[in-house]
Amino acid sequence: MTHLLSSRLRRLSKVLVVALLAGAVAAPASAQTVKKSVKKKPWPIGGMVTVGTTAGLGTFVPGESNRPMWSSNVRLMARHSPMAGLTLMASQGITKTFVTNVDDPFAARKRDTTLGDTVLIASWTPMIQDAKPKKKKKLTAKQKAAAAAAAALNPMLVSGGKGHPLMLPGGIRLSFLSVLSLPTSRIAQYQGRMAVLAGAANFSRRVGPVNLTYQARFTKNFHRYSNAVVPAGDNSELARAGGAEAVSDSQVATAFNNISFNVRNMLIASIPGPGKLSFQAVWLIINNFRYYDAPVDEFTSANAKGGRGRLDLSWASLSANYVFKGGYIASLSLATFQTPKTADNSMFRFPFFDFRSTPDNLTSLGLSVTKMF
Repeated sequence: MTHLLSSRLRRLSKVLVVALLAGAVAAPASAQTVKKSVKKKPWPIGGMVTVGTTAGLGTFVPGESNRPMWSSNVRLMARHSPMAGLTLMASQGITKTFVTNVDDPFAARKRDTTLGDTVLIASWTPMIQDAKPKKKKKLTAKQKAAAAAAAALNPMLVSGGKGHPLMLPGGIRLSFLSVLSLPTSRIAQYQGRMAVLAGAANFSRRVGPVNLTYQARFTKNFHRYSNAVVPAGDNSELARAGGAEAVSDSQVATAFNNISFNVRNMLIASIPGPGKLSFQAVWLIINNFRYYDAPVDEFTSANAKGGRGRLDLSWASLSANYVFKGGYIASLSLATFQTPKTADNSMFRFPFFDFRSTPDNLTSLGLSVTKMF
C-alpha cells in the first residue's frame, strides 16, 4: 500500500514539473500577446499648418493697377480618412495686413487682422478591390517629395486611403470634391454671403515624371441681396431717391453686384526636381455670373445691355518647393491674376502674364512653410 502511494506521488510530482516548465516556456508568448493587444493605434486625425507672407497685388509693376500690399497669413487644416478613398477636411485661415494701398476703399485696412471663411471639404476617390491584389508601383524619393509639396499647396486635390483607385482609359485617375464655405470673413459679411457650395471633378495622369491634373468646378453662392449692402447714414449718398439702392431705412445697396455662381477650369503640373526640390505650375480660368446688371434707366449708358452680369478672371502661379526633414515644406511662389483677355479683347493673355501692358498684371510674391502631421 505504501509502495503504491509513493509511486502515485512520484507520478504527480513529474506532472507538476512538466506543467511548470510548459508554463515557463509559454510565458514569453503570452506576454508578447498582451503587448500586442495594448499597442497604441495611430491618431486618426492628421493635417497641416501653413505660415506664409505675401507681397503684392501689382506691387512689382508700374501703372494705375499697382496695389502695394504686404501681409502674413496662417492656415490650419485638419484631415481625417474614415474609409478608403474618402478624406474629410476642415480649414481656417487668419491674415494680418501690414502695408496696403490706402487710396483703395475696398483694400484690407493697414495693420488689420481678419479671419477667412471656414471651409469644409469632402474628397472622394472611387476605389476598387482586385481578386488578385496588384503590387503598387513604389514612388521614387523625388516623386514622394513632389507629392508632399503638391499636397501642401493644393490639399483639396489629395485623397488618402489604401486600395487601388478607379482608373479611366488612358491611365487617368478620377476623384470628386465637395466644398461648403461658411461666412466668417469680413468680405463675406460685406457681400451678405450666407454660404458657398461647390462641386468638382479632378482628372489626374502621370506623364513620365510629371503629374498633370485638370479640375472642373461649379460654385454656387448664396447671398441675402444681389448687391453688397452697407449701413445707411453716412452712406446715404449712395442711394437715389426711390432707386433700387435703398434696400431699407437702415441699409443701402452698393454698386458691387454679387456673384451668383461661377464655373472654374484649372490645370496643375507638378514636376519633380533634383533631390527633394519640386516645381508646380497652376493656371485657372474663372467665369463669374452675377445676379443681374445694374438696372437700365435714364442714367444708364446707351451702350450698356441689361441682363446677367459677367466677370471673367484668370489666375496663375509658379512655385518652387523643398521638403525638409520632419515634414516641413517650404514654398516660394509668384502669382498673377487679371482678366483672361487683353484690354481690347483681341487675344488671350497666355500663359498668364501680359508683356504688352504690364500695368494689367496684378502680381504677388509669396513665401510659406507648411508642417505636415
